[in-house]
Amino acid sequence: MKVVCINKYLSTHLQYELTYGKIYEVLPKLYVDLLMDDYRIKCDRGFIEYYSKSTFVTLEQWREQQLNKIINEY
Repeated sequence: MKVVCINKYLSTHLQYELTYGKIYEVLPKLYVDLLMDDYRIKCDRGFIEYYSKSTFVTLEQWREQQLNKIINEY
């Protein structure tokens, strides 16, 4: 599944950079992490980390939001 980052991230101790508006592929969870409710994402620096689902919207949702912005401008 493809998701789009909707938060602006900078490096922290546990999470690495993501880019607002960039499309990321959700990676399969590891067997030991199946109960986690986060997305497993490869960040911009190449590290694989878990991020909250609230950090992303699906690609379809992102496209709809962008279309609505354009429509509402007129």
